[in-house]
Amino acid sequence: MAEVTVNAVVSDELQVKPLQEGEIVKYRLVSAGKKEPGRLKPAVASNYQIVGEENIKDPFGGAGAEEDAGSALIYIQNITAWGQIRLPSGEVQRVPETTGIIFENGRFTCTWENNETYFFLERSKKNLSNKWRDKRVKAIFYKVNDQEESKKQLAMEDLYADAVIWMREADMAELKSIAKKLERFSDHRLKVGDLNDITEIRLKLMQIAKRDARAIIVSSGDKASKKKVQIREAETYNILLFVDSARMWRFYGGEQEELLQVEPGMDRYGALFDHFTSDEGLAAYQKVINQLKKIYKVTA
Repeated sequence: MAEVTVNAVVSDELQVKPLQEGEIVKYRLVSAGKKEPGRLKPAVASNYQIVGEENIKDPFGGAGAEEDAGSALIYIQNITAWGQIRLPSGEVQRVPETTGIIFENGRFTCTWENNETYFFLERSKKNLSNKWRDKRVKAIFYKVNDQEESKKQLAMEDLYADAVIWMREADMAELKSIAKKLERFSDHRLKVGDLNDITEIRLKLMQIAKRDARAIIVSSGDKASKKKVQIREAETYNILLFVDSARMWRFYGGEQEELLQVEPGMDRYGALFDHFTSDEGLAAYQKVINQLKKIYKVTA
């Protein structure tokens, strides 16, 4: 059986630029360590191995697909040892031997020494960062971008700040209402019935906010804060993308769509929030919410 790389059979649009000597790429499990309501154990184990068969559809055709463009399927079987590619013609070709794909502590690092693994991961339907992937398939991992990770960290700090502001302004009844909503989550256990001191309840909720500010904001029912959470999550799931060079928010919902031009000096999140709150931006906001609902359904 002849050997052929993934890059050799996909269309130009799906080509992956090989890593050069010294380059590495990191991937992380989407839900590693996260707990589901009512469960003590994480929903996804910290160690995860990709095995089995995956069909990667090439929407642009690929090698040998001239007569049936858009239907080329790539079959990668047992990528832990070797794989195989089935061309549209039915011919099967072997993929060069590759290393096992094992996420340890929720992470996997790919080096320039194994580009075949890198090609596969970049075009996998399970890769949340793969813009060509079938979004009906549950995403298992995503590509780590150090700059994006920094942005996400700042976003989490912004959410925490919003949660703290809300809790400081909330009265006893509002704080107890949030605490009761969070009681049903095993990792947010609060015995509010024994607490009558507003300061004590507020401090306990602030401790939770440090771990999960989103839970506080969503439970608060504050529509403005919840909309900020939705914007951040839409960016995380690549539904919203801000192009720095053009200072432009773009929406991805099947097709790319220019959403909002942000003036120099303006906060891009604040500008988008104001746009979504205005009559002019309500339709665009609803599109984002509809895409988020699809993501929640797939990743649930």
